[in-house]
This record gives sequence, C-alpha cells and structure tokens, in this order.
Amino acid sequence: ATVQKQYIQESVDFPEQLHLEFGIPRGADGVSVTDMTQTFTSSQSGGVNTITATLSDGTTRTFHVTNGARGATGEPFRIAKTYASIAAMNADAASVSSGAFVVIASDTEDPDNAKLYVRGDNGFTFLTDLSGARGIQGPAGVDGVSVSTVTHTTDASGNIVVTLTLSNGNSATFTIPKGDTGAQGPKGDTGAQGPKGDTGPQGPKGDTGDTGTFSAADLQRITALESENALLRELVNGIDAPIYRTASGNPATFDDGYPANVRNLVVTLTPTQSGTGDPSPDNIRPISGVSSVTVTRTGKNLLNMTADSRTMGGITFTVDRAAGTVTANGTATQLVSFNVGDFHFKAGTRYILSGCPAGGSSSTYYAYDGYADHGYFDYGSGTQPFDGSAATGTTRYYARIFSGVTVNNLVFRPMIRFADTDAAFEPYQGQTVAASLVDSNSNPLTVYGGTLDITTGTLTVTHVCASFTSGGAWSVGREG
Repeated sequence: ATVQKQYIQESVDFPEQLHLEFGIPRGADGVSVTDMTQTFTSSQSGGVNTITATLSDGTTRTFHVTNGARGATGEPFRIAKTYASIAAMNADAASVSSGAFVVIASDTEDPDNAKLYVRGDNGFTFLTDLSGARGIQGPAGVDGVSVSTVTHTTDASGNIVVTLTLSNGNSATFTIPKGDTGAQGPKGDTGAQGPKGDTGPQGPKGDTGDTGTFSAADLQRITALESENALLRELVNGIDAPIYRTASGNPATFDDGYPANVRNLVVTLTPTQSGTGDPSPDNIRPISGVSSVTVTRTGKNLLNMTADSRTMGGITFTVDRAAGTVTANGTATQLVSFNVGDFHFKAGTRYILSGCPAGGSSSTYYAYDGYADHGYFDYGSGTQPFDGSAATGTTRYYARIFSGVTVNNLVFRPMIRFADTDAAFEPYQGQTVAASLVDSNSNPLTVYGGTLDITTGTLTVTHVCASFTSGGAWSVGREG
C-alpha cells in the first residue's frame, strides 16, 4: 500500500522499484502494433475486407471484417411543405410525416423567412437558414432610351405605317398589314325613342285654289264606305238598351269597360289649327284636315304585343301571343331590353304598367316603359302607375334583363291597363279597322269638317280641300 501510494504520488518506475526493493525479476519486453493496413477492400453487400497488422517484432497478423447488408435507397432531399410562419408550421405538424423537410416562405423582411426544419417524432427541429446575405448595391445603370412620339400613316395598300421617335434622336418604323374585312355584326337593339323635336317655323300662306263643283259620282263614292267596314259592322251589332257615350280628343277613348257590342259609332271630323293667337297675314296658322280614321277595340289589356320570338344578348325570348306571355331563358352577356310592343297613350290619363315576374329588382330584371319623359318600372308588384304626359304620344313596353343574370323559364305577362280596372292579368284582345277617305277615283281626300258613321259607312262632308283632275277641280272650303 505504501509503495502504491508512492507510485501514484511520485510517478516512479513501478516495475523497476519492485525489482530493486523486493528482488522480483524484470519481465521480457512486450510486443506492440506498429502499423495497421487494409490490404483488401470489398464494396459488396456482405463482402469480406482484409486488415493486416504489423507488430514491433517485425511479424504480421491478419484478420477479416465482413460488410453489413446494403440498406434501401434513401429518399432524395426535397421540401415537403412551405409555411407563411412558424406558428402555421407547428399547427400543421400532424399532417407532416417524420423525416420530412419544411421551410418558412414569407418575405425578405421576416427574420424567420427561409428557415429549414425537419419533422421529428416530437415536432419540428430547426436545421439552418437558407437565406443568403444581402448583396451590396451595384453601380447605377446608364439612362435608358424611351419613346418620345408615335405617329402613323396609311400607305396606298391600306396598311398602317407606324413611326416611333426615340429620346436619343433615332427612329424606328414598322408596318401593320391591313386585315381582311370582317363579317357584318348582328343588328343592334332598337334605341329608346328620342325627345320630341321643336315645332318648325310656320310656312307661307298658300295661293287660293280654283273653285270647283261636286259631282254626283264623287258624293256617291264618299258615302259608299260600307263594304270596307264589314269587321266594324260585326263589332257594333246593337244591344237591347242603348247606352250613349261621348269622347273627344285624338285619340278619343271610351274606357268604361262596358262588355256589350257597340250599336252605333259616329266620328266627328274636325280640323286642327296650329299656333296661337288670332290668324293674320303676320300670324299664319295652318289648318290640318282628316284623311283617315282608325278604330280599335280592346279588352282590359291595352298593350298589343307585336314582338316575335328571338335571341339577343344570350337570352332567348319566346312569345306566346295567345297566352299573352314572353318567356326568357339563358344568361345575359350584356344589358338586354326586349321590345314587346308599342302603346299609344292619351295625355292626362292614368294607366297601370305590370307584367314583371315576382322577385325583380333594379339590378336583375324588370319591366318598364321606354318613353323619354316617363321611365316607369315594374319589379313584380304589378301596381306601377303610368301617367300620360302633357301631350298624347307613343311609348314602348320593354322586358329588361341585366348582364350576368341567369333566368330559367322567367315568364313576363305584359299589360297596360286603365288605373281604375282590376289588376288580374288578361291577354291582349283587340280588333282594328282603318278607313281611308278617298274620292271616286281613289284619290286621297282630306276632310276639314263632317262626320263618319262607322256603322253604316256614311261620310257627311261639310268642308273639304282636294285637287281633282277627272271631271273638274274641287273648291277650297266647299260646304255640303
């Protein structure tokens, strides 16, 4: 124990100390390895490698090391997913397989941008930052060349020649060949009716015509209109107890809705005079007579639907006149306004415009009148008042569908009715007869006073103005 203590503390030569103090003989020198070399190498799975060791006494020893079995080919490096933040990455950990690589891809100002992580059994482990150092700013570039002006002309072949003038004074020219004439596009929709134009200046007073006489043949022809009014005769077959009505204006309208046939209808032909004030050489006021009379009888619905079925702007409109409906199908590729028909309104009269399907709006579909001074709309309530303007005129009933709206069997029931009639829809039911006033030779006749009995076809003339070459000249203002 004492010797061991001295050996440890004083670092003495222990074998020599044993020999000197206790007489224990010294052992022979040991042999050590002076070199270790692999003398045969195998790269095969399970192959044998030879290792040769050279000892300090000059002898050699060999031993063999067997290779382990070759493992399966590993997966190539790839980024499985990218995330906008570390928080988003951690929240999605359950969907990432173990050993997969992910990276943070946000923006260059984010300190976490370009960080690479690997998915382990207990979450993600940071590996490295893939972002490089910010490079130094390079030298300023030379000023670029810009286009100062662009001009173009047309050559003899119709091609467009374009010339570019650059900021450095140079120029470049290129030619755009003339294209072939395209096919004619489809006819556009009819535009809304424009405002009424101003009254033109009064014309000069005409010369007084020659005085003429009526012949018996002329008078007979004027009164022989009965054969041209067969349809009206069917309309006016009488009722047992006659009810008399009177209306004035142009048009003159009976709107009491009495359902029975009309027994007798007499139209008073009255001339109209334009302008205001007392007539004089300095205030000429021309007088206009009557050359024709049109009589129309309708039911409650006053709108005569004259449109035909057609496709426009991606919407197919199918017209059923018997049912009085317009059915729309398709998706509108533009703002579509379908003209259903014209309506002649009377000044100062209130009507109701209806017929839009329920659910319409100012951005999907609705019905409206196209008169410039009106702008009445029905979105599906069927109660839109429609007031005639200060002057009698004509408007149009439109079904409108906005661009991008898809409709499937959307049924419009166009109707304009007097405001005091019930709202139940009724298809248009109308008959129209036009009577032209002519003389015995079928020359147009303008009457300035008289009556026309539609029932019998009898025309009574008090004033007429016409030119007549067969049998003499007619007088201006002739009475009889």
